[in-house]
This record gives sequence, structure tokens and C-alpha cells, in this order.
Amino acid sequence: PILPGRTVKVCLFLKGRVVAKRLDVFIQCEEIARYIQGTNSICHRHVVFSRSIFTKYDVNVPNGIEQREKFTPSLPFGVAPSFVAEHNEIVWKLVVKTEFADGGTFTRDFDVVVYPHVDLEH
Repeated sequence: PILPGRTVKVCLFLKGRVVAKRLDVFIQCEEIARYIQGTNSICHRHVVFSRSIFTKYDVNVPNGIEQREKFTPSLPFGVAPSFVAEHNEIVWKLVVKTEFADGGTFTRDFDVVVYPHVDLEH
């Protein structure tokens, strides 16, 4: 879990043949609202926070080799914690986006939990 105001250690593993123009990692918060309008079920998603936490250009990992990228992002105080209810959610995720030389992209999301801020001095 991530505590706002504190850093968290992240290690990204790249394995196999990976050749990319650019690799980006973002931390994002998405608000999800579900409701019924008439006979339709509606699911509305909106990214309310997004921050780049890692970028690497000209990625080249040879076949059979494992490469690790380590970084220590943090979230500011006051961000909304992870939350799930019947009709609403606050979902945090690490988003890894790879851009290839031909212009194609590959994106993968990894859900993370953000705890509410706790004042540890009192």
C-alpha cells in the first residue's frame, strides 16, 4: 500500500526481447461511478490524478536478459484514498506505457492501494 506523503519502492522488471522508443510509468487515480438511467446501466470513468513517475528512452533488452528499473515515487498529502462502494470507486493504479519505433503502443495497468493519510506525530 501507498501512504500519501511517503515514498514507495517500485521495481519494474523487463525480460525477453524488448526494443522500445520510450517507456513511461504513471501513477493514476480513476473515479468510477455506476448508475442506472431508465433501463440503461451506466459506468462513467474519469482520471482525476495522473503523474509521470518514470521515463526511459531507447529501451533495448536482449532476449533472455532481465533488466530492472527501480524508482521511488510518492503521492502528495491530501489525495483521495482507495475506496469501493456499491456505486462509486476510487481506483489507483500504476500504468506502464511502452511506445515502439513504428508508433504502436502497449499499455498495462497494475492496481495499487492508497491508504488515507495518517498523522503519525499525534
